[in-house]
Amino acid sequence: MRLAKRPAPAFDYEFASWGMIDVLTLLLVFFIILYANEVKKPSLPAEPLQVKAEAVSPLPGFAPAQIRPRDLAAVSVDLREYFAGYLEKGFYISEQENQVTLVLEEQLTFRTGEAALNAHAAALLERILSLLLAESDCQVLIAGHTDDLPIQNAEFRSNWHLAAARAISVAEYFLAGGLAPERVVTQGFAEYQPLFPNDSEEHRQKNRRVEIVLRKKG
Repeated sequence: MRLAKRPAPAFDYEFASWGMIDVLTLLLVFFIILYANEVKKPSLPAEPLQVKAEAVSPLPGFAPAQIRPRDLAAVSVDLREYFAGYLEKGFYISEQENQVTLVLEEQLTFRTGEAALNAHAAALLERILSLLLAESDCQVLIAGHTDDLPIQNAEFRSNWHLAAARAISVAEYFLAGGLAPERVVTQGFAEYQPLFPNDSEEHRQKNRRVEIVLRKKG
């Protein structure tokens, strides 16, 4: 006995159409959510931001290259004004961030080949001492320098000894005036850190010097 074939179920096109619409709707919602999340993200610059220091008004006596924010300066006074009358007469000032160097040529403080302070040194050293006492948050480094001419006598066996002795003489003057000894470091460099080549008497005179460095602690 042959069984009659059942007719194939009709394909529901209406149902399929609604299913496709649901899928498209879900995709649309998904992309809208992604877009909203991207919009909320802050845009970042392509390159790092460059922070510019705020301009500082020039102080009297300072060249523009020496101007910087005062919170970075080693001292709080206008040194060109403070040492008026001494500059360019064997006395010089070099300023860097957090550090000031006072340079005293030999003629202001010592006789050639000696480490005892001369009679003319007191006026300038007293002015420097007042500065050191006022700037109590600075460490004080005192360095002696010589020219390249050898020395050997009963008092000094070499330029090392002369340079160190001169630094100590200046330090002792400041200590006697009340400078705290824990703030002070002395150094002797002999002829090995010249400012100029030792090729003339003028250059040798400038190389024979004491440097007093005020450096911000920390």
